[in-house]
Amino acid sequence: MRKILIIGRRAPYGSIFTVEGFLAAMAMTSMDLPTDLVLVDDGVYCAFKKQGPDGIGHQSIQNA
Repeated sequence: MRKILIIGRRAPYGSIFTVEGFLAAMAMTSMDLPTDLVLVDDGVYCAFKKQGPDGIGHQSIQNA
């Protein structure tokens, strides 16, 4: 069986791509599809804990 690789390159806020990538990865793993998520470039900021995006009107990506 093949694996699915999702590459996160964008910052956690400012576009829908990052959140949609996380949601897609979670959906695929819930269907028992082997999925990997790799964060590169600005995507590494998604891994930071205790993000405070309330000031810019976004929900935390940790709630996705």
